[in-house]
This record gives sequence, C-alpha cells and structure tokens, in this order.
Amino acid sequence: DIEMDFDSIPPSKPPNDEDAARARHAYDWFEAVFGTQAMIGWPSADAFKQAFNKTPQKLNVERQHSTENQGNLCSLLKMWLTHDTSLAKEGQYYPLVSKAKVSGPWSVLAPNLVFVDLPGTGDDNAVRNDIAQREFKRADFVCVCARVDRAVTDKASLQWLDKSLRDMPSDNVAYVVTKCDDVSADEIRRDHGMRRGSCSKAAEKRNELIKKQLSAKSVQVFTVSSRDYARCIGLEDGVPAAFLTEEATQIPAVRKHIVDSMKSRKIKAQQELLETFEWQLRTMQAQTQPLQVAQYNGPQIYTLFEELLRDFTPRLKGHAQKLHDELQSKSNDLKNAAKTGIQESQSRLGSKAHHYGVGYHGHWARHKALIVRDGQWAGMDIPQEVSEPVVSGIDQHWDVFNIMPKKAANFRTFSQKEARHFVEAFAGRLAPWPELCEHVRQLGPLAVQGIGHRLTAVVGNLDAFLLEKRAGYAEEVQAEVKRELSTHLYDAKHNYSGTGSVKRRKQSVTDSIPRVDLRHSAASPQQRVADAMEHFQLLLEEMMNKTGEVMRSSFAECWHAAEERSEEAMRQREALHAVLSQDAQVFHSGMKPAMQAVSTSDVFGNASTS
Repeated sequence: DIEMDFDSIPPSKPPNDEDAARARHAYDWFEAVFGTQAMIGWPSADAFKQAFNKTPQKLNVERQHSTENQGNLCSLLKMWLTHDTSLAKEGQYYPLVSKAKVSGPWSVLAPNLVFVDLPGTGDDNAVRNDIAQREFKRADFVCVCARVDRAVTDKASLQWLDKSLRDMPSDNVAYVVTKCDDVSADEIRRDHGMRRGSCSKAAEKRNELIKKQLSAKSVQVFTVSSRDYARCIGLEDGVPAAFLTEEATQIPAVRKHIVDSMKSRKIKAQQELLETFEWQLRTMQAQTQPLQVAQYNGPQIYTLFEELLRDFTPRLKGHAQKLHDELQSKSNDLKNAAKTGIQESQSRLGSKAHHYGVGYHGHWARHKALIVRDGQWAGMDIPQEVSEPVVSGIDQHWDVFNIMPKKAANFRTFSQKEARHFVEAFAGRLAPWPELCEHVRQLGPLAVQGIGHRLTAVVGNLDAFLLEKRAGYAEEVQAEVKRELSTHLYDAKHNYSGTGSVKRRKQSVTDSIPRVDLRHSAASPQQRVADAMEHFQLLLEEMMNKTGEVMRSSFAECWHAAEERSEEAMRQREALHAVLSQDAQVFHSGMKPAMQAVSTSDVFGNASTS
C-alpha cells in the first residue's frame, strides 16, 4: 500500500538550485523513463500506481537485435542511447541502458581493442566531466578530437591535449582534427596566394598549416574526414567533398596508428616472454655441454673472472652516474621553471583581484556563487587561471618522465656492450685452455642476451611507476591554489549580506586575493619528480646487480666443472645435456611456432566487440 500526501508533491520540477540538485535529477530521470504524461500529477494512490506500472516491464531486461544495414544499426543505437523529443510524452529507454554491445566484422576491433567515445568536456556539466575523467584514467591510448575550424584555438580541446601529454607518454596520444571536408576553398586560396587549385588542394594546404601550428605540441596530428571516407568506400551516397581517396581522408592512417600502437605493445610483451624462455633453455643446454677432463684449476679460473669483473663494474657505475646527472639537470630546470611560474602567477594576482572584485560587472548572484565556491563556478575558474603560469612552466620540463625510460634503455644497451667486451677479455685470459676458451665464447652471446632480458623486465616496472607518478599533477597544483584562495576569500564568503553587500564583497575580493601565498603551489610536482629520481637511482643499482648476477650465473660452471672429475659426474652431465638438447629440439620444431601462432591469433583474432 502507498500512503502519500499528494498535496505536498510539488506541481512542477524542482528549482534550478544546487540545494535541489538531487531532487531535480530524480525528477528528470522519472520524467525521461515514464514520460511527461506520468508527471502531470496524481489525484490518488491508484493514479500514482497507474502512472508508474511500467517499471517491471522496462527494468532488468536484456534485448538483442540484429541488422545488416548501417542505417538500421544507427537507428537502433539512437533509440536505446539518445533522447528523442517525439517520445518524451510516453517515456524512453536511454536512462535505463547501462551499455550497448555491438558485434560485427570490424577489423579495427580485431586486436581486442575497446573504444570509448567520451562525452564533451570542459563545460558546466559535472556529470560529463566526471565520466571523461574516470575513463581517461583507465585508457591506454587517448584521441583528443576537435573540429577543423577551431582545432588550434579551442580552449577545452587544447587543455585536454595538454593534460593527456603530461599524464601519458606522447606515443599514447593523438590529436584528431575532424570535419576536414568543410573547406572554404576561395578563402584559403586568397589567404595563401594560391592562384589555382581544386578544393582538395585547398584542403591539403589548410591541413598542412594546422599541423604546422600544432607542431610545438609534439603529438601525432591527423586531419580526417569521416563523411568523405564513408563516401569513398560506399557507405554513404554522394561524391566526396574534398578528399577523393580513402588515404586522403586519413581515417585509415589514424586507425592504423591506434591499432599498431596497441598491437605492438601486446606482441612485444608476449615475444619477450617467449624469447626469455628460449634463452633459459639454450643457456642450460650450453652450460651442460660435456667437456673433456681439462687440466685447469677451478679457483684459478674464478680468480681470473673476478679480476675482470672488478674492472667491469666501475664502468657500469660511471655510466649510471652520467645518466643520473643528466636527469638531475632536467630536474633542476623544472624547479627553476616552477619558481619562475610562481613569480609570474604571484604578479597576476592584482589583475585577477580587480577582474573578479571591483571590476566584475556580471550579475551579483553569479559573483556571490563564484566566491562562495572558492573561485570555481559557471565556467569561471580562478584557481586554474592563477596556476596556469606554474603549470605551463612545469609542462615544458615534464618530459623528464618520457626521458627516464629512454635512459634506462640506454643503460641496458651499454651493459650489453660492456658484457661483450668482458666475454672477449675473459676468453683471451683462457687461451692456455683452448677447449674452455671456446666454451666461454659460446656462452658469451647467451650471457649478453640474458642481461637484455633481465634488464628489460626491470625497465618495464619503471614504466608502470612513472605512469602513476606523472598523472594528475596539474590538478594538485590547482587544488593547492584553491586551498590558499579559499582561506583569503573567507571574509568575502561569510561576512557580507543585505544592502550594500555586493559592493563590499567585491572590495573584499580585491583586497584579499593579492595576499594569496603561492610559494607552495608547486610542491607536489617537484616531490613527484624527486620520487621518480630516487626510484630511477635505485633502478640503476638494481640493473647493475642483475647484470653481475647474470654474468656470474652464466660462467659459474666454468670453474665448477673443473671440480667435476668423477666419471659419475661426467655421465650425469652428459645425460642432462642430452635431455635438454631433446627439449630444445621439441621447442624449436613445435612449441615455439605454435606459441607464436597463438600469440598472433590473440592479437589479430576475430574479436569484434565494442
């Protein structure tokens, strides 16, 4: 039974006020699901039940449809996922649909990629912004899209691009300029002195200029036309407006860039695992190679090895110190840029105080809402504006997070190079024992390969650490500025009401903002870099230790074998070598090709679900 006081139910939608946000959201949801007719009022409990009796039929139902036509597919998606004004009275499904799963023969989805088309960002809709932020944190690759007419000027798109480049490696970001078939050919010809040229030539010229203007961003830029692409491949009737071939639309290029980036990452990881297993098998096979009972002394061989290793280790340490010093220089540049940015932000406080204080000419309620919310309201963002010089200065040197993996890879290459020299020197010292000398030369390439595998795993751990450390620093800078701003806006927020309060509040803002202390606003990014530097130093030490471990384990049997003089020990060694040789043959003839085929199938398989 339903017991309600129907006289207390408001006859209209809750007010557009922040305090009524939840009530308004609930009202909007019911109105969208059950239709406007259900919300006109309920004279009785029975009328209320009748208005909402469709709930069991609409909720918790999974529906399946199939179609061979692109137009029908779009119609179905529109019905289930978007608002339709014509159905507003009866009610719609889109608020109830958590996701739509579409399967089809789309090659771009074959590598098991999942594409998430995010809503717009940078506007006043907090829900859309929250969704975009949540999905961004989960993404492995980000495409920032902007219309061609505002690709180099759209503030929201460029801010999102900057965030992507500071929070992710640049290889995982692309800037996609859309609707490039929209061309004002006469204007382009006039502005750039093109006496002749087709619409296609004008579009190409415009696209070149856009890419040139965005070159400072150090990001892959694609100028695309989905409409011309659809017309080129026959999905839409009509003649292409600007680009006459599939390739000219750059849709295949951006698709290939995304897919290749994700495929290469997965293939590389699987290939590394396969090669590591092969290296271990080959190393054990080589180490158990039967040797004749040579007349050499094990401790003597060990002494020769350690003498060379004592010369080998300082060279690694010297190179590690060089790499660390280079990164420290970048870190110092970042600190100086942060200091300069803070000084510039501090110098802007006076103009911001006037602009949002006595110089503000908007509605008084809008101004009060802005101040009460610590400078963030209705598209205005004082903390973001004040912190912009700090963030911009740090951004110029934030590529230190891109450089660290390259430095680690450089150390891996250097270690392998020095290991080759070590093998040659060690083999040369074993010249009095030709058989053992040749054995060391056979083990040498395997030792160098082993160093590569072990250090690659260490570098992979660095990538994950840096990805976490680099993300979100700009938001922390803005949060610190907002915290400081909130303290100084206390008087303006709480102490003025009634006649004349608007003028006094503005004056308080003008007087208070210049006193904001920004000295600690860059503390978070500087600490992040310091943590990364410390982690990198520890990583170099770990890489040096791993290199030494691989060298010792690779050649240890050279001095241990000298102690294995008994016939029983030799027979066991020969038996083990025979088993390993057989295993290696099985691996190379059957297991390795099969595993490679499975890996390729996983990456290039037929999965086509989004």
